[in-house]
Amino acid sequence: LDGQIRQAESEVAALEATLLQLMTANSKFNGTYKKVAPADAFGERAILREKLDKVYDKLKFKRQEETVLEGDCSQVNTRLSGLAAEQRAVELALSDLNIRHTEAQRQVQDQSEKLARAKRSTARAAQALGLPMGPDGQVAHEADAAKEATLAEMREVARSMLAELAGLAQQYPEANIRDVAEQHGLRLPSSAAGPLGTPPSQSPGGSRAGTASGGSRPQSGRSAVSGVSRPNSNRSQRV
Repeated sequence: LDGQIRQAESEVAALEATLLQLMTANSKFNGTYKKVAPADAFGERAILREKLDKVYDKLKFKRQEETVLEGDCSQVNTRLSGLAAEQRAVELALSDLNIRHTEAQRQVQDQSEKLARAKRSTARAAQALGLPMGPDGQVAHEADAAKEATLAEMREVARSMLAELAGLAQQYPEANIRDVAEQHGLRLPSSAAGPLGTPPSQSPGGSRAGTASGGSRPQSGRSAVSGVSRPNSNRSQRV
Protein backbone atom coordinates (compact mmCIF):
# COMPACT_ATOMS: atom_id res chain seq x y z
CA LEU A 1 0.00 0.00 0.00
CA ASP A 2 2.88 2.42 0.84
CA GLY A 3 4.46 1.60 -2.53
CA GLN A 4 1.22 2.33 -4.41
CA ILE A 5 0.86 5.61 -2.53
CA ARG A 6 4.41 6.70 -3.41
CA GLN A 7 3.79 5.79 -7.09
CA ALA A 8 0.57 7.78 -7.16
CA GLU A 9 2.27 10.75 -5.57
CA SER A 10 5.04 10.67 -8.20
CA GLU A 11 2.44 10.56 -10.95
CA VAL A 12 0.55 13.49 -9.41
CA ALA A 13 3.80 15.46 -9.25
CA ALA A 14 4.45 14.73 -12.93
CA LEU A 15 0.92 15.77 -13.88
CA GLU A 16 1.29 18.98 -11.90
CA ALA A 17 4.53 19.80 -13.74
CA THR A 18 2.81 19.15 -17.11
CA LEU A 19 -0.16 21.30 -16.16
CA LEU A 20 2.19 24.06 -15.14
CA GLN A 21 3.88 23.97 -18.51
CA LEU A 22 0.52 24.06 -20.29
CA MET A 23 -0.58 27.05 -18.23
CA THR A 24 2.68 28.84 -19.06
CA ALA A 25 2.24 28.21 -22.81
CA ASN A 26 -1.38 29.31 -22.63
CA SER A 27 -0.48 32.53 -20.91
CA LYS A 28 2.18 33.23 -23.55
CA PHE A 29 -0.27 32.51 -26.39
CA ASN A 30 -2.86 34.72 -24.74
CA GLY A 31 -0.34 37.51 -24.59
CA THR A 32 0.13 37.41 -28.38
CA TYR A 33 -3.57 38.36 -29.04
CA LYS A 34 -4.40 41.97 -29.76
CA LYS A 35 -7.30 43.35 -27.93
CA VAL A 36 -9.77 45.09 -30.26
CA ALA A 37 -12.23 47.69 -29.23
CA PRO A 38 -15.91 46.76 -29.62
CA ALA A 39 -16.59 49.66 -32.05
CA ASP A 40 -13.79 48.58 -34.40
CA ALA A 41 -14.98 44.97 -34.25
CA PHE A 42 -18.57 45.95 -35.16
CA GLY A 43 -17.30 48.17 -38.01
CA GLU A 44 -15.18 45.41 -39.48
CA ARG A 45 -18.06 43.00 -39.08
CA ALA A 46 -20.35 45.37 -41.02
CA ILE A 47 -17.78 45.73 -43.80
CA LEU A 48 -17.41 41.97 -44.07
CA ARG A 49 -21.21 41.48 -44.18
CA GLU A 50 -21.49 44.10 -46.92
CA LYS A 51 -18.85 42.24 -48.93
CA LEU A 52 -20.72 39.00 -48.33
CA ASP A 53 -23.97 40.58 -49.60
CA LYS A 54 -22.22 41.80 -52.74
CA VAL A 55 -20.80 38.36 -53.33
CA TYR A 56 -24.30 36.86 -52.92
CA ASP A 57 -25.68 39.39 -55.43
CA LYS A 58 -22.97 38.49 -57.92
CA LEU A 59 -23.69 34.82 -57.38
CA LYS A 60 -27.41 35.43 -58.01
CA PHE A 61 -26.64 37.38 -61.22
CA LYS A 62 -24.29 34.64 -62.41
CA ARG A 63 -26.96 32.03 -61.79
CA GLN A 64 -29.46 34.09 -63.81
CA GLU A 65 -26.94 34.36 -66.63
CA GLU A 66 -26.39 30.63 -66.43
CA THR A 67 -30.16 30.05 -66.74
CA VAL A 68 -30.35 32.37 -69.79
CA LEU A 69 -27.37 30.67 -71.39
CA GLU A 70 -28.93 27.28 -70.82
CA GLY A 71 -32.09 28.50 -72.58
CA ASP A 72 -30.00 29.84 -75.46
CA CYS A 73 -28.15 26.57 -75.68
CA SER A 74 -31.42 24.64 -75.83
CA GLN A 75 -32.67 26.96 -78.62
CA VAL A 76 -29.41 26.52 -80.52
CA ASN A 77 -29.65 22.76 -80.14
CA THR A 78 -33.23 22.84 -81.45
CA ARG A 79 -32.16 24.99 -84.40
CA LEU A 80 -29.26 22.68 -85.10
CA SER A 81 -31.67 19.75 -85.12
CA GLY A 82 -33.90 21.61 -87.59
CA LEU A 83 -30.92 22.49 -89.78
CA ALA A 84 -29.78 18.88 -89.72
CA ALA A 85 -33.27 17.80 -90.83
CA GLU A 86 -33.22 20.44 -93.60
CA GLN A 87 -29.76 19.27 -94.66
CA ARG A 88 -31.02 15.69 -94.90
CA ALA A 89 -34.00 16.87 -96.96
CA VAL A 90 -31.72 18.91 -99.26
CA GLU A 91 -29.40 15.94 -99.66
CA LEU A 92 -32.34 13.74 -100.60
CA ALA A 93 -33.57 16.36 -103.08
CA LEU A 94 -30.04 16.69 -104.49
CA SER A 95 -29.74 12.95 -104.91
CA ASP A 96 -33.13 12.93 -106.64
CA LEU A 97 -31.99 15.75 -108.93
CA ASN A 98 -28.78 13.87 -109.71
CA ILE A 99 -30.83 10.82 -110.63
CA ARG A 100 -33.08 12.95 -112.83
CA HIS A 101 -30.04 14.63 -114.39
CA THR A 102 -28.52 11.26 -115.20
CA GLU A 103 -31.82 10.08 -116.65
CA ALA A 104 -32.15 13.29 -118.69
CA GLN A 105 -28.62 12.90 -120.02
CA ARG A 106 -29.39 9.33 -120.98
CA GLN A 107 -32.58 10.43 -122.73
CA VAL A 108 -30.69 13.22 -124.53
CA GLN A 109 -28.11 10.71 -125.67
CA ASP A 110 -30.85 8.36 -126.87
CA GLN A 111 -32.60 11.18 -128.70
CA SER A 112 -29.31 12.27 -130.25
CA GLU A 113 -28.71 8.74 -131.47
CA LYS A 114 -32.28 8.57 -132.83
CA LEU A 115 -31.82 11.95 -134.55
CA ALA A 116 -28.56 10.80 -136.08
CA ARG A 117 -30.22 7.60 -137.32
CA ALA A 118 -33.13 9.65 -138.69
CA LYS A 119 -30.73 11.99 -140.50
CA ARG A 120 -28.87 9.04 -141.98
CA SER A 121 -32.14 7.48 -143.06
CA THR A 122 -33.25 10.80 -144.60
CA ALA A 123 -29.93 11.15 -146.39
CA ARG A 124 -30.17 7.60 -147.76
CA ALA A 125 -33.76 8.20 -148.88
CA ALA A 126 -32.88 11.53 -150.50
CA GLN A 127 -29.89 9.93 -152.21
CA ALA A 128 -32.08 7.10 -153.46
CA LEU A 129 -34.65 9.59 -154.81
CA GLY A 130 -31.99 11.89 -156.24
CA LEU A 131 -32.94 14.92 -154.10
CA PRO A 132 -30.31 17.54 -153.20
CA MET A 133 -29.34 17.79 -149.54
CA GLY A 134 -28.61 21.00 -147.67
CA PRO A 135 -25.70 21.57 -145.27
CA ASP A 136 -27.97 20.93 -142.26
CA GLY A 137 -29.04 17.50 -143.50
CA GLN A 138 -32.46 18.62 -144.77
CA VAL A 139 -33.78 18.43 -148.28
CA ALA A 140 -32.81 21.65 -150.04
CA HIS A 141 -36.05 22.28 -151.92
CA GLU A 142 -38.10 22.35 -148.69
CA ALA A 143 -36.11 25.27 -147.27
CA ASP A 144 -36.19 27.10 -150.64
CA ALA A 145 -39.94 26.63 -150.92
CA ALA A 146 -40.48 27.95 -147.39
CA LYS A 147 -38.34 31.00 -148.17
CA GLU A 148 -40.28 31.61 -151.39
CA ALA A 149 -43.58 31.39 -149.52
CA THR A 150 -42.37 33.85 -146.87
CA LEU A 151 -41.07 36.23 -149.53
CA ALA A 152 -44.36 36.08 -151.46
CA GLU A 153 -46.31 36.80 -148.30
CA MET A 154 -44.09 39.79 -147.50
CA ARG A 155 -44.57 41.14 -151.03
CA GLU A 156 -48.34 40.77 -150.75
CA VAL A 157 -48.28 42.71 -147.46
CA ALA A 158 -46.11 45.45 -149.00
CA ARG A 159 -48.42 45.70 -152.03
CA SER A 160 -51.45 46.00 -149.73
CA MET A 161 -49.77 48.75 -147.68
CA LEU A 162 -48.88 50.71 -150.82
CA ALA A 163 -52.46 50.44 -152.06
CA GLU A 164 -53.80 51.68 -148.71
CA LEU A 165 -51.35 54.62 -148.77
CA ALA A 166 -52.47 55.46 -152.30
CA GLY A 167 -56.09 55.42 -151.15
CA LEU A 168 -55.27 57.74 -148.25
CA ALA A 169 -53.37 60.08 -150.57
CA GLN A 170 -56.40 60.19 -152.89
CA GLN A 171 -58.86 60.84 -150.05
CA TYR A 172 -56.69 63.46 -148.30
CA PRO A 173 -54.63 65.27 -150.93
CA GLU A 174 -53.84 68.11 -148.54
CA ALA A 175 -51.73 65.74 -146.38
CA ASN A 176 -49.10 65.37 -149.18
CA ILE A 177 -48.79 61.65 -148.48
CA ARG A 178 -47.52 60.93 -151.99
CA ASP A 179 -44.73 63.51 -151.73
CA VAL A 180 -43.62 62.17 -148.33
CA ALA A 181 -43.60 58.63 -149.68
CA GLU A 182 -41.50 59.68 -152.71
CA GLN A 183 -39.05 61.41 -150.36
CA HIS A 184 -38.59 58.07 -148.59
CA GLY A 185 -38.15 56.18 -151.83
CA LEU A 186 -41.67 54.74 -152.03
CA ARG A 187 -43.61 55.03 -155.28
CA LEU A 188 -47.34 54.80 -154.72
CA PRO A 189 -49.78 53.55 -157.38
CA SER A 190 -51.33 56.25 -159.55
CA SER A 191 -54.89 55.44 -158.41
CA ALA A 192 -56.20 53.61 -155.35
CA ALA A 193 -57.95 50.34 -155.96
CA GLY A 194 -61.38 50.32 -154.37
CA PRO A 195 -62.12 51.25 -150.79
CA LEU A 196 -59.54 51.29 -148.01
CA GLY A 197 -58.46 47.80 -146.88
CA THR A 198 -59.34 46.04 -150.16
CA PRO A 199 -56.73 43.37 -151.02
CA PRO A 200 -54.52 44.44 -153.93
CA SER A 201 -55.19 41.22 -155.80
CA GLN A 202 -58.84 42.34 -156.18
CA SER A 203 -58.00 45.94 -157.20
CA PRO A 204 -57.25 46.97 -160.78
CA GLY A 205 -54.03 48.70 -159.68
CA GLY A 206 -52.63 45.75 -157.74
CA SER A 207 -50.17 44.59 -160.37
CA ARG A 208 -49.41 48.21 -161.17
CA ALA A 209 -48.42 48.79 -157.54
CA GLY A 210 -46.13 45.81 -157.64
CA THR A 211 -44.33 46.98 -160.77
CA ALA A 212 -44.19 50.53 -159.48
CA SER A 213 -42.43 49.41 -156.31
CA GLY A 214 -39.41 48.41 -158.38
CA GLY A 215 -39.79 44.64 -158.85
CA SER A 216 -41.57 42.12 -160.98
CA ARG A 217 -44.83 40.62 -159.87
CA PRO A 218 -44.01 38.10 -157.14
CA GLN A 219 -45.24 34.59 -157.00
CA SER A 220 -48.46 34.27 -154.98
CA GLY A 221 -48.83 32.23 -151.84
CA ARG A 222 -50.75 29.54 -153.69
CA SER A 223 -47.96 29.13 -156.24
CA ALA A 224 -45.44 28.96 -153.37
CA VAL A 225 -47.47 26.23 -151.73
CA SER A 226 -47.67 24.41 -155.03
CA GLY A 227 -43.88 24.77 -155.28
CA VAL A 228 -43.62 23.06 -151.89
CA SER A 229 -45.73 20.14 -153.02
CA ARG A 230 -44.04 19.89 -156.44
CA PRO A 231 -41.10 17.72 -155.30
CA ASN A 232 -43.55 15.29 -153.72
CA SER A 233 -45.17 14.77 -157.14
CA ASN A 234 -41.73 14.19 -158.69
CA ARG A 235 -40.95 11.77 -155.89
CA SER A 236 -44.17 9.85 -156.52
CA GLN A 237 -43.39 9.69 -160.27
CA ARG A 238 -39.88 8.35 -159.55
CA VAL A 239 -41.22 5.80 -157.08
